Amino acid sequence: MKPILLGLLVLSSIAVTALFVPKMTGATLAVGAPNTGSVSSGLFYPSADRVAALRFEFTLAQHVLLNLAGSSEIAFLNPFTGKEVTLEVSKGEPYPSAPTDYLQRLEPVASRLEIPKDAKPGVYNVKLIAQMFLCEAVLKVCYLEETAGSFELRVGQTGRDTPVKLAYLRPQR
Repeated sequence: MKPILLGLLVLSSIAVTALFVPKMTGATLAVGAPNTGSVSSGLFYPSADRVAALRFEFTLAQHVLLNLAGSSEIAFLNPFTGKEVTLEVSKGEPYPSAPTDYLQRLEPVASRLEIPKDAKPGVYNVKLIAQMFLCEAVLKVCYLEETAGSFELRVGQTGRDTPVKLAYLRPQR
């Protein structure tokens, strides 16, 4: 993600957070992310039709919620075109106390990535950044969590795909 665009995204998310955090009674905004996210690298083998079926799975610790007031997404550069691919994270199981504002479990996000016919066989390491607008329900604090990771595309090889797994723990008090 380009630094200027990333900076604007962070600033806009903070501004949106300031507007919507009060929906969680008594919640405050934490400006610094608590660094609770981790990424387990995925591995994808494009099929004979030259398409990689990417899958991203999420685990939120108990009391960690996705705040729907802000933008949550996964972004990476397509290694063949150099263009940014952005996948929105916004579906899952609603939080019972505020079902229109928060999700307590997230559905996986899937995407298809076309492999050009002239792509050379080999391993392509793709870096990703996940930006998640999260809240901790007990501490009543919301934050923008940015987590970096990667996944591999093994063009011209066969094997079983392994999804990218993103996990978010509770922030410390």
